[in-house]
Amino acid sequence: MLNIAIIGGGAIGLLTACLLEKDHHVTLYIRDKQQYKVIEKEGIICLPVKKRYPISVQMISRISANHELIIIAVKAYHLQVLVKQLKQLNVPLLFIQNGMSHLSVIKEALAEHITFIATVEHGARKEGLNGVTHTGIGNVNVAPYGLNAKQKPLIIQRLATHSFPIKVMQDGERLLKEKVMINAVINPITAVYQVRNGAILTDPRLHEEAKNLAAEVARVLALNFNEQWQRIVNIASRTSRNDSSMKVDIDQGRCTEVDGILGYLINLASSPIPKIIDYYQAIKEMERGDQ
Repeated sequence: MLNIAIIGGGAIGLLTACLLEKDHHVTLYIRDKQQYKVIEKEGIICLPVKKRYPISVQMISRISANHELIIIAVKAYHLQVLVKQLKQLNVPLLFIQNGMSHLSVIKEALAEHITFIATVEHGARKEGLNGVTHTGIGNVNVAPYGLNAKQKPLIIQRLATHSFPIKVMQDGERLLKEKVMINAVINPITAVYQVRNGAILTDPRLHEEAKNLAAEVARVLALNFNEQWQRIVNIASRTSRNDSSMKVDIDQGRCTEVDGILGYLINLASSPIPKIIDYYQAIKEMERGDQ
């Protein structure tokens, strides 16, 4: 059993707390006072089984080094405000973010720390302040990031449980590139056209849009298009009835992670990428309410 801190009161943070609670001591740290009060009183409700998890919860300002592992499950654009606190904690850190922009934060501000990066294949949708619907079961893929991670290779194996299976990878950047490949295609198309994930397979026009966008993304990331397109098809099929996180963010009037996904690709590209730019601009307009 590990003493684990989870930072983040979004869908992935809430779901991760529920999945780990049975086998580890979990404390959830959040920044919203109203959410804190509700979770402290009612716990987290995991749907569709309607199971209540009495999770220990604290405000993020109270996080300390009294943990064996800290899981950071916040949007990439929230990381900068956490860096000062994280730098003061000599605790291994596991980052779960979409995109790749958070890598620069780790390299520049947390290079001396023991850090891991992860991608999550579970589907999750936040319901109110303390509810989360588990919409799809999958693995958590984890890789060491930075030389210091080699000091704690067993902590990730100890983290894994029956309800939280972990696949340990060695190439962290490859792991994130393949996740960006998925997010950069499914997320913006479903957000712009306001459709569920499966529409890129069933709607001929969106299917063609997805293939063209995927070709650009694969080229920027130096990934094999055919292999990655098959992965996109498989995931869109498996999550066909789900709303992408970017669509949910747009629907709820929140900022999206488009800067960490498409914005990252725009900065990385060395050849024309008209589709990526078009979707980036469309999402930014939707964030501003210009659609």
